[in-house]
Amino acid sequence: MNKVIRNILGTATLTVATIANSHAAGMGGGQGGMGGHPGMMGNSAQMQQMMDQRSQMMKSTLKLTPAQEAKFNKFADQQKSAMSKMMQRRQEMMQGGGGRQGMMSHMANMPFNERMKMMQENAEQMQAMSKAGMDFYNSLSPEQQKQLNDMPKQMQGMHKQQGMPQQGQPK
Repeated sequence: MNKVIRNILGTATLTVATIANSHAAGMGGGQGGMGGHPGMMGNSAQMQQMMDQRSQMMKSTLKLTPAQEAKFNKFADQQKSAMSKMMQRRQEMMQGGGGRQGMMSHMANMPFNERMKMMQENAEQMQAMSKAGMDFYNSLSPEQQKQLNDMPKQMQGMHKQQGMPQQGQPK
């Protein structure tokens, strides 16, 4: 069961995690953008477009039935909500300037109870996404489940082909 949850969340949060890591990896716009292209990961509209493309790829690859697609859409809505909230929070933290350092400074100056409230909100959001993901996963046939389980590996291979840095590896 834990492996299933890890696979679903790994697939589902790949784009969301890319947002969070994009600034730290030098992909947030300007010089040093992802794959040498400035600003590819710079705004939520671009991220939404990437998520939509991946969602279409998943639907196409898995050949979902209408009932499965309804569960998938609920899951995708949870992902979009998570991305939207994260981008909004990131923008609020960066408004004072200073990029990543400004974000860290913002967090350091937050009272403890506010940081804990933010962590609780994040945990609740992840639980909702995990539940929707499990509902979707459980609606799939064994063959579709295998395809979904293999998708993170395939996406990682696509990133390597595109010259994108892998998490935990130098650029």
